[in-house]
This record gives sequence, structure tokens and C-alpha cells, in this order.
Amino acid sequence: MTHLSRSAIMGLATLCTAALTAMGGDVTLTLDPARIYPGELATLQASMESSSYASFTLALPPDEHLLLVSREPGAVLLADGIYHQSHRWVVQAVSSGEVNWEGLYALVSTTQGMGGVAVAPATLTILPYPAHEESATPAPLPLPPSATASDTGRFIALVATIAVLCVALLAARRWRAQA
Repeated sequence: MTHLSRSAIMGLATLCTAALTAMGGDVTLTLDPARIYPGELATLQASMESSSYASFTLALPPDEHLLLVSREPGAVLLADGIYHQSHRWVVQAVSSGEVNWEGLYALVSTTQGMGGVAVAPATLTILPYPAHEESATPAPLPLPPSATASDTGRFIALVATIAVLCVALLAARRWRAQA
């Protein structure tokens, strides 16, 4: 390719992206929270607002640090003359590291056509748990709960009740035997 044709292609691509951005608005990513530990959940939300009707789809690439828990696609809503749409993903961290969502493109559909719009990047930081000193000595067993005065009193009352029931049972048997 010549320098002129590369410039023409780049200019056309920039023009198409600018036109789609004007038609459909920007797609933004937000994280809540942006820093988690393995096992915890985070919510990633992709949102778009537009003055004319527009909808978008976005696929997240798989990542070795995350497990997808749920995906909630959002409907296009009209409020105060502005079209809103958002998609929400709940992810669970399975190992420490950083997940960078960058270079993503959303497929935007408007009344004037379809095209890709670059998505603003977002980063999820998965913190490692603090390291603990390893020891060959096992941890001590927990101590048994100490007996309290109320536990001792309940035990004595239970034994006394059983003794009274035994005496009453023996008396009832003797009485029946005599009758």
C-alpha cells in the first residue's frame, strides 16, 4: 500500500468512528469495587447515553483471573429525551492479578446503521492475601468451653428429675403388683 492509501483508510476509519460516536454516544465501563481479593465479587457495568435511539452489545473476553457469575443485558430506556442502556456483569475473582479491559469495541446499532465504538478502558485489581509465615508446628486445638454454674445447675436438675421418675416408676410397679 502506498502512503496515500494508508492515510485515506485511517481517515475513513476515524470519520466512521466519529460519526458512530455522534450517533450513539460513548460506551463507558465502571467497576464496583475496583479492588477485590480472590473469592470476592465485582460488578462491571457498560453504559451508553444518546440523544437519538441507539443500542449496543459488548462481549467481554474470558480472563484466567475471573469467573463470570451473571450477565444482565439491559434494555434501551428513554428518560428526559435521552436514551439509556447498560449491561452488567458480576464476576468473581479466582486468583490475584490485574484484569485490564482495554481495546474493547461495542457494536452500536442506531437508526442510521451499525458500527463499532471504542470502549473506555477499565482495570480490576485483584489483591493477593497477605502471606503468613509457614510453620511445621500444627496450631493448637481449641480449648473446650468451660462449664459454667448454670450448666452445672441444669445437670443436677436433670439427674434429680431422672431419679424422681425412676422412684415413681418403681413405686407404680409395686403398687400394681400388690393390686
